[in-house]
Amino acid sequence: MNDIEKIITDEKYNLELKEQVSFEEPKKYLKAVSSFANGYDIGYVIFGVEDGTKRIVGVKDIKKSYEEVANRIKTRIDPSIIPTIDIVNIQGKDLIVVKVIPGQHTPYYYAVSYTHLTLPTNSR
Repeated sequence: MNDIEKIITDEKYNLELKEQVSFEEPKKYLKAVSSFANGYDIGYVIFGVEDGTKRIVGVKDIKKSYEEVANRIKTRIDPSIIPTIDIVNIQGKDLIVVKVIPGQHTPYYYAVSYTHLTLPTNSR
């Protein structure tokens, strides 16, 4: 059993399991990432594992999914964090493992979107 398999099966870790990367609903995993960044212990979000059964199913379209997760974390967590994001092969299936270390610039939050505002200037 490797380290990631131990993390998946051991109840003592801060852990969020996701079967697949949700392109339409990133809020669920991004809230977990921001929560772990605000916490006291390392947290993991692992994609490619069924939550209830902890059965390893693998991530579909691993490259696109990896890029999606990395980009969403970069653009939607404020202030910015730099988690470790790895592709790990277990039982012949690819998983995405996001390791989040608690940050020093709390609070971190999930930003739904960014809006750029241009304020009017007084021209005299």
